[in-house]
Amino acid sequence: MEQLRLTAELASDLVYQTNPAGIIEWVSPSVIHVLGWNPAEITGSPSIDLVHPEDAPGVQAVGARSYAGETVEEHVIRLRTKQGEYRWMSVRFRPVTDDRGTISAMAVGARDVHEATIAGKAAQALAQADSALLRATGEGGLLQRVCDILVENGRYRAAWYGRPVNDAAKSVVQVARAGNHRGYLDQVRVTWGDAATAMGPTGNTIRTGKIQDCRDLQNDPKTGPWHAAAIAAGFGSSLALPVFVDGQIDGVLNVYGAEAGEFDHEAQTTLAGLADDIGQGLARLRDRAKIADALVNGVDLLAATVKTRDTYAASHQSDVSTLAMRLGQVLGLDDNQLLGLKLGANIRDLGNIVIAPEILSKPGRLTPEEFDQVRSHAEAGWQIAKRFHWPWPIAEMIHQHHERFDGSGYPQGLRGEQIVREARIIAVADVYDAISHDRPHRRSPGEARALEILTAAKGTEFEPDVVDALQQVLATGYTSGTVLKP
Repeated sequence: MEQLRLTAELASDLVYQTNPAGIIEWVSPSVIHVLGWNPAEITGSPSIDLVHPEDAPGVQAVGARSYAGETVEEHVIRLRTKQGEYRWMSVRFRPVTDDRGTISAMAVGARDVHEATIAGKAAQALAQADSALLRATGEGGLLQRVCDILVENGRYRAAWYGRPVNDAAKSVVQVARAGNHRGYLDQVRVTWGDAATAMGPTGNTIRTGKIQDCRDLQNDPKTGPWHAAAIAAGFGSSLALPVFVDGQIDGVLNVYGAEAGEFDHEAQTTLAGLADDIGQGLARLRDRAKIADALVNGVDLLAATVKTRDTYAASHQSDVSTLAMRLGQVLGLDDNQLLGLKLGANIRDLGNIVIAPEILSKPGRLTPEEFDQVRSHAEAGWQIAKRFHWPWPIAEMIHQHHERFDGSGYPQGLRGEQIVREARIIAVADVYDAISHDRPHRRSPGEARALEILTAAKGTEFEPDVVDALQQVLATGYTSGTVLKP
């Protein structure tokens, strides 16, 4: 009667009772339908033997809290079936007391949530990955972030993105990966031709353009070359998803589960949606790269125009651009931001084309009127640059690179974060390079003195983090004229 009452109260697919030592004393007959066991087969055995090894420590901790009289929340864990597979179950612990009110046993109600959990893992990964796709600025970063999300948020064992190569071996190159359990991803050699290493899920997906669901990675004959590594890594199943860009297969997204048969129809559908999103994201990035190439060519033409009017600008322009990029790297700018910074720094003095060449190259001190003309280049350059639709704040970099962190700059007197970050970086690179090189109207006091001047103005005229980055760059042996690509 007590067992029937517990089954009703816990309202679960499966109920079992353990003594304080964790030995199963009784289990509901439904266990045969849920996990495949006959009740007699597991009665008298340790309940922890049914729990997935990765979940066991958490279950033991929750059980101890329950025996201490604490009310514990529902937990989702994996229980072993008679076939050796694991199913996701949501379990609740209910203390059983004797006539004296002492806890003498523990009733555990387990509700089957396997399909919902697997689908939820895929859906959670998709939601996180879609967010990464929207923020992506480069292919490598995008693919790596997707792999990280599948492992960290989707709780899959591993994920990697492979691209086919048209070499003699028909190789597949790992472009991004996460979850390298026991060096599995280091050991696996995959091809897409007709060798044994091409007969697995990845090779078949590349050849057919279709999803390949390997339900038993450790025993499927097609995955023979990888059985030992899969067993060592604890991989039970895998899913290979084709990623298409502009109608052509770009690569394969491989996802690994701990259990055999982990990827049901709903999970496959969700992850296939992720693969489609990746393809669209890659296409968008490549379109953006084409636009960027065109803009780079346009910027080079503008920069060349500036150089023809100012002989000093020829070397100063490229040196400042290179130094600004070095500073940007130290400050953690991504590849797309670095490209924008490079272009903005390269044409920061675009407005000089409206200033008389004799003023720009005047060997002596400028008159107040001439100095005002030179200062007008920031406004003039902005007026030109703002006509273009840049994917970076190029016009703002041009307009603001003479602003100062404390508001003492020109032309608008902006301060702090009112100034775009790229302009704050360019300001430091520009001033350092200008002081450390001879100008038409004065001799340089040297690089050491240039650094002293900027350090003294740290936190006033110049952003502290950028000056710190300058000190770091110079400490690594930076010299003007170094060629650097984003």
